[in-house]
Amino acid sequence: MKFLLDTHILIWTLQDSAYLSEQVKTLINDNDNEIYISSASIWEIAIKSSLNKLNLSTNDITEALYLSDYLQLPITFEHAAKVLSLPRSGVGVCTHRSCGDD
Repeated sequence: MKFLLDTHILIWTLQDSAYLSEQVKTLINDNDNEIYISSASIWEIAIKSSLNKLNLSTNDITEALYLSDYLQLPITFEHAAKVLSLPRSGVGVCTHRSCGDD
């Protein structure tokens, strides 16, 4: 199976956090699965670190990711352009002004 880790799961995975369930750890560590990391997650971590909301080095994270078997999911021009079509409000919908800054 293919999985895209969100930023929180990525951070918790790299920190071997107790927040990760055994089921999630098993899925991530299963060599039959393809684990993708979005460039947006590194971007989000860098922003949070620069705002002192997170004490992680993006250099250390990117080095760990390059040494891992995780696959990189880049942000393309098309991905960036789709931001205009995202919902702006509603129950459970991110307003996209600063989704990661909660």
